[in-house]
Amino acid sequence: MLYWPELHNLALMNLFGFLRIESGKPEAGKGWRVNQIARLPFGDAMMQVMVRAFLEQGMMWESETNPTLPLNDFQPALQPYFPQWQNVLVLPQYGFRAGVYTFRVSLGKAWRRIALSSEMMLVDLSRLILESVDFDTDHLDMFRYRNQTGRTVEVSHPYADGSPSTDEVRIGDLPLAEGASMTYIFDFGDWWEFAVQLEAIQPDDARSQYAEILDSHGDAPPQYPDWEEE
Repeated sequence: MLYWPELHNLALMNLFGFLRIESGKPEAGKGWRVNQIARLPFGDAMMQVMVRAFLEQGMMWESETNPTLPLNDFQPALQPYFPQWQNVLVLPQYGFRAGVYTFRVSLGKAWRRIALSSEMMLVDLSRLILESVDFDTDHLDMFRYRNQTGRTVEVSHPYADGSPSTDEVRIGDLPLAEGASMTYIFDFGDWWEFAVQLEAIQPDDARSQYAEILDSHGDAPPQYPDWEEE
């Protein structure tokens, strides 16, 4: 249950009457203790409808690859049973925010401060990140961040599978508030993982096509360690 369907989904299924959970006595450091799980008739019926809808969609929801879509995948299948369901929550939109964005990029104890104009792309940020730690660009990469609904969005290298790609997402379109972070992953074999925090947005800075490494602190690890020497 920890891995599938995962505890947060179990809690939601309990909340909405799909099943009933009997919780154990809390113990320090033990997390949520589940003693027993019982299926409920409502959950059985709902799961039949949802699985049938999933199969009719070719076992792929469009929203899985497009996180900007509204949350109404199940509406066509469920509306005959819940005719009151007429509207769908509209996702909040940040919209394009012009200016210069300053990021603090950390890899272990080393960190860099990088600034880009809002018209630049994520591919430009990845180039500066790699330049700042003296890594070559011979591998695929991606950015991960959470959108307005908390879903994880992955923006991939232009040569990788997946959409959108890093040459399609502008810095000014990122749904990040100041202080929020995203993850930059480079080289899926060695899996270099950088923490990228948006420190500030300067909306009154009209510079375009601007990109610069502002600060550099600490030595980054070598991209290709000499394992024999170590």
